[in-house]
Amino acid sequence: QRAFDRAEHKFDLMEELGTDLLMACSTVHPDALPGISRAADDFFELGERAAKRQLRVAYEALAWGRHIHDYRDSWEVVRRAAHPHVGLVLDTFHIFSRQT
Repeated sequence: QRAFDRAEHKFDLMEELGTDLLMACSTVHPDALPGISRAADDFFELGERAAKRQLRVAYEALAWGRHIHDYRDSWEVVRRAAHPHVGLVLDTFHIFSRQT
């Protein structure tokens, strides 16, 4: 719930600034819970909250993310969330930095 409260505060700021797109990155927090399904459920809820304000959320996998660090996994989160206010960020730095 705390993460959703933080998102609501960010939505408030977005409205003040007149922007409609929030980029959310995969977490690096050591206590983060794993699971693509869990993340998809959370992003669906985030999409619902964003939609109430006519805002959008885009998800990016950080190359050093704790559980999700690949664009294919972040796409799977977005795909499973299946919400029109949730999309994907593709950042070539994070995509190519994991290649050896």
